[in-house]
Amino acid sequence: MRVASAFQSDVLFLHVFDISQLPIINAYPYYYGAVNQELIDDMRQRANAALAEFVKKHVGDAAVERKMVAGKPAQQILEIAAQRRVDLIVMGTTGMGRVRELLGSVVHAVVRESRVPVLTVREYDDK
Repeated sequence: MRVASAFQSDVLFLHVFDISQLPIINAYPYYYGAVNQELIDDMRQRANAALAEFVKKHVGDAAVERKMVAGKPAQQILEIAAQRRVDLIVMGTTGMGRVRELLGSVVHAVVRESRVPVLTVREYDDK
């Protein structure tokens, strides 16, 4: 939020969850339709709660936009950034180091493909 404040910018907190990673959805998409929908609904509720908590922790009651979508995370981030013509993408990293670099990650994909600067921020404990 300090970067946004310094440049008097709008902020969008985006959360993307990838339902294609759920095994039951991939294995039996039609047979388990009701189960799949329950899993997706549960994921959506949990993701929405986590996003709300994250926003509250980092910006308190400041007016910011929140958006939650399902899909491939890197692809969705890049598409939404292009649609909204953002100037900067800020992403958290998990600190997994070399292991994550070898396997690839959402952050690496966004950094590699983005047409705008990407600022990555490692989570820290401010206690």
